[in-house]
Amino acid sequence: MIAVVNWSPYNSLEKLENLLNNLIEDPKFSAIDYRIALPYHFLLEIAGKFTYPNLTFGLSSMNSVSPGTFTEDVAIDMLKKAKAHFVLIGTFQSESAETINKKIIQTLSAEITPYLCIGDKDIPLVKEVLKNLTAKQLKGFTLLYESEWQQSTFKPSTKEIVDAYVKLKKKTSRFFGKTTIPTINHIFPYLPYIENEKSFLGKVGGQGFYFSVDGFITAEKLAKFAAPSKILLNL
Repeated sequence: MIAVVNWSPYNSLEKLENLLNNLIEDPKFSAIDYRIALPYHFLLEIAGKFTYPNLTFGLSSMNSVSPGTFTEDVAIDMLKKAKAHFVLIGTFQSESAETINKKIIQTLSAEITPYLCIGDKDIPLVKEVLKNLTAKQLKGFTLLYESEWQQSTFKPSTKEIVDAYVKLKKKTSRFFGKTTIPTINHIFPYLPYIENEKSFLGKVGGQGFYFSVDGFITAEKLAKFAAPSKILLNL
């Protein structure tokens, strides 16, 4: 199972280290593929301290890029200097599909994996975002879905969540070729009232959960997952 965690820059380094130590000490730790997305200054401090095959670190954001300019060099250089394995991309509210496409292409050229963050309203832009990417580049692509329920007090039923996530997956899958679709990682936002997480992922065809810090996420909550898939954690 994949667990994607995006660490907030407003949380302390000490709190992050405590969380990681608690996860590592949990008996189920090795059963989960943890992907921890950090602000740049946190990644420089933390990455070398924790070396486990199922614990990888990336950046929670990337500077805007303009091909052939100093901005592009800085953006890619920062990713390499921080030894990021991946980077979260997809601020559709403030960036154009063209800019996001350029970021994806540049990270791939630097052999860093882009994780595309999308919400339901962003679906029409996905085709343009993936423009000029080859089938080889799209193989194993990771989609990190966002949901309005993450910040809502409304509590939908598990069936409602499954139906909504299945529709999201169906809408995005049409932008990938038939041979590529089976390789795509679909990471869905974790909601605390989802019943039977492993069964849930099976129903929606997902490979893991995306975690957002809003008070209910704890080391114990993260460490309880033991399904054979990947979870990307975003705290």
